[in-house]
Amino acid sequence: MKRLNYKIISIILVTGYSLLVTASIANAALVPCGTDKACTVCDFFVLAKNIVDFLTEAVAMPVAVIILIYGGIMLLTSGGSEDKIRKGKSALWQAVWGLIIVFAAWLIIDTIIKWLGAGGQGVIQGWGPWNKIPGCG
Repeated sequence: MKRLNYKIISIILVTGYSLLVTASIANAALVPCGTDKACTVCDFFVLAKNIVDFLTEAVAMPVAVIILIYGGIMLLTSGGSEDKIRKGKSALWQAVWGLIIVFAAWLIIDTIIKWLGAGGQGVIQGWGPWNKIPGCG
């Protein structure tokens, strides 16, 4: 009976998350041009920024939170079971490492683009972060 409860809770969580992601995609407006305005080079950069933002904010963060909650629940309900403790710790570490990879990838891309764009100087004149392009939205 306990197994069934975990399956039902898992199904409800996955369904709810899927609905949230679907709603986020519908409202995200990833493509900044198209039917009502002509596309420009700036729109390509805005599209790339929108995709990166969507993947980090609407996908990576909620998935990490769900895995952290799952790992915490496994540890709290372990009752001394070595298997559940191991699964809980593993889930927590996987979520932490996943977030580290996501943020490290962003930092590596930022460093490479600034280094290449500034001829090794490290700072592109007038630019802030690599995903904020002057004159583009």
